[in-house]
Amino acid sequence: MRVIQGEIWLADLGDPEGREQGHYRPVLVVSNDDFNAATAVKVIVPLTTTDRGWDNHIPLPAESTGLDKPSWAMIEHVRSVSPQRFTRRIGIVPDAVVREVTGWITDVL
Repeated sequence: MRVIQGEIWLADLGDPEGREQGHYRPVLVVSNDDFNAATAVKVIVPLTTTDRGWDNHIPLPAESTGLDKPSWAMIEHVRSVSPQRFTRRIGIVPDAVVREVTGWITDVL
């Protein structure tokens, strides 16, 4: 399965522990294409449809991304997953959104 940075996938993140995000939800692939081609895991950020008004939740409009509803990328929940968790490709975000999300991740790390 070819996975590209900036794609949105529906993924089964399993049962969450504590405040983790889990179950079936859209995720944004943030790992770059070289990493995606070379490894068996992909780095993702889960999405939510709840606007908490947090600066580190990056908005993703539904109309240009393939999402059913406006959503937000939850930077604080970045993680790596097997692409076997991906069930369906939803769409893709513009490069500017990927840069904003990865910029926030860099700041957090």
